[in-house]
Amino acid sequence: MATTHPRHSLLVLALLFAGACGDNDGGGSERRLVFLHTNDEHSHLFGFAPELDDYPPPTEPGDGDIVGGIVRRAQLLADQRAAAAAEGIDTLTVSAGDETQGALPQIAFATTSPDFAFMRTLAYDVMCPGNHEFDQGPDAYAAAIAAADASGGVPPIVSSNIHFDPDDPADDDLEALYGDAGSDAPIQPYRIVETASGIKVGFFGVMGSSASFYAPLKAPVRFSAERPEDEGDQDTVMPLIYADIEPVVETLRDQVDVVVMVSHGGVNTDQPELGDDYLVAQNVPGIDIIVSGHSHTALEEPMFAEGPDGYTVPIVQAGSYGRFLGRAELVLHDGERPTIDTDPEKTGLLVVDDSIVPTDEAMLAELDGIIGDIEADVLPEQLSRIEGAEVTDDPGVLGDLYFRDMGSTEFDVIGNSAQTETNMLNLSTDAMLATAEDLAGPTLVAVQASGNVRDDIVVGKTGVLSYADLYRIFPLGENPLDGSPGYPLTRFYIYTVELKAAFEVGVSRGYLEDSLYLGAAGVKVEYDTSRDPQDISSIAKTLDPQNGRVTRILVDVDHTDGVEDYTVALFDINREGNAAWQSELGNDAFALQPVVTSLYIASFASAAGVTLKNESGQEISLTDAILRRPDDSPVKDYESFISYVRQICSDNGGLLPSRYDETSSEGPIPRRMICSGPLCVD
Repeated sequence: MATTHPRHSLLVLALLFAGACGDNDGGGSERRLVFLHTNDEHSHLFGFAPELDDYPPPTEPGDGDIVGGIVRRAQLLADQRAAAAAEGIDTLTVSAGDETQGALPQIAFATTSPDFAFMRTLAYDVMCPGNHEFDQGPDAYAAAIAAADASGGVPPIVSSNIHFDPDDPADDDLEALYGDAGSDAPIQPYRIVETASGIKVGFFGVMGSSASFYAPLKAPVRFSAERPEDEGDQDTVMPLIYADIEPVVETLRDQVDVVVMVSHGGVNTDQPELGDDYLVAQNVPGIDIIVSGHSHTALEEPMFAEGPDGYTVPIVQAGSYGRFLGRAELVLHDGERPTIDTDPEKTGLLVVDDSIVPTDEAMLAELDGIIGDIEADVLPEQLSRIEGAEVTDDPGVLGDLYFRDMGSTEFDVIGNSAQTETNMLNLSTDAMLATAEDLAGPTLVAVQASGNVRDDIVVGKTGVLSYADLYRIFPLGENPLDGSPGYPLTRFYIYTVELKAAFEVGVSRGYLEDSLYLGAAGVKVEYDTSRDPQDISSIAKTLDPQNGRVTRILVDVDHTDGVEDYTVALFDINREGNAAWQSELGNDAFALQPVVTSLYIASFASAAGVTLKNESGQEISLTDAILRRPDDSPVKDYESFISYVRQICSDNGGLLPSRYDETSSEGPIPRRMICSGPLCVD
């Protein structure tokens, strides 16, 4: 099933007629079972990009420019289920985590839970939690499940390696929703589903090592790791995951025909052995298929790993954001383990795009209802903060705030690009730096992580930069002080040596996990990937200028002149000894440098032992570092970004300035993160 634009009516007919000459004759010992699967949907209820192009929904087939959209997925699911049923084949529908957090509907996550409600409407049989379900903490995840459950039910959730803290009440609400297999609890360690034809399927759920690492606000919840500092360390955590799930698999193996791992662990297509799900398949016997999520990988055909019992385990994953519907067809014979039919018409990916015309009026009305509720309850306050003046909703004009015009663009701005500087990172950090200097005074550097950038700016049909489309780029997190959506910006001071160490993480671990690659404003960082990553085992080694990949950090001392001019070397490996840390600013390795970044990145720095400080060098807490307006309200990452885009468009005749256009003379990449050596990305 190649990744092509499906002609869905023809596909349905093909599958219907295939039964006449296929192996499944309805008698005999062979049975078939189809898994329809998605993962990393991230609240993308509308097609994109931009979402504005999908509203109102097109009533005629398009040419595929709009991808995704939950009502299109509903239509495709209905077609696939009908075609399979006509052949006498059962279907089960699965999501492998991160159903939420990534687009504007997520702001109703903890109140009305539109994502879970829609997945119930689409008749998902099972799902597992992803790391982003914990972006607003375990209490918000519990509230979302409870909200969906109270309004008609939530799809069954499986989580086999979750651990709660008996001494910390912060996860009590979520723990109360967790129960034994076979109970009425929304979350269970495993579930057994019997299909219409009598096939017994056992589902269990796993959160991977990397995914758990990227959910710092889940605490005190743990996923197999015994200590917070172990999270993300595959060598330490994966054996603990195996130990958690092996008894679950053994229990299921004795009761069911098919054992399915629904996993938010991820795969690595370049080096399979680095993927969590591949490692589980290799080390835990008894698994028949893994439905994977987290890495946003569009596997057009299954990845295979040989298990310790000699069984070859297929791993499937369907990209992200609802752009694809995965289809995996298993073949069952009495007394044998299932096998997967690798015929592309049986197993692969179906594209979800505007060649599918949504016809379910009830679902379209439900989408309208979500827009109306958000515009009435949330957006006036959000937009008033961003625009600095009162914004009100006109209830007679649906979409007036959701798709509010914040400017226009004549070019795309790429946000998702592995291990390299992008103009989206530059646009984001420019926004942070301008916000920090406006509210708190001179600031040396702004830092953003690639993992926080969730999408691109795309010109689309109109070039309009709507509120929903800009929000979708930096939608993550919450304010830990009040639970409101969005990571606050933080401003604090750290030593020059700590700043270098932060960039060392970005240019070393960032090449292993691209979410950790860092972009910046206010500085230019030169680094050499032929050098070994920095050794931080001692203070002496950290202070050694020759230790690590960063070779120079250059400062733009004037952020107000509109020119990127890096004239002062804050650190230079070419200077001897301690002189490497000296600069014309009178700095040394322990000079305090003012930094602005999101609370998400600051939380990783704090967890890694970096002490956040005030201008006097005194230690401050993470929440003390939150950047605030004069009225004491915190500034969110997305607010800073959208406000800045709106302002620079306004100052430029309504258009996004060409300095963020890679094809212009001002916007080529790279210009702030200058890579040399074998790992550089073109």
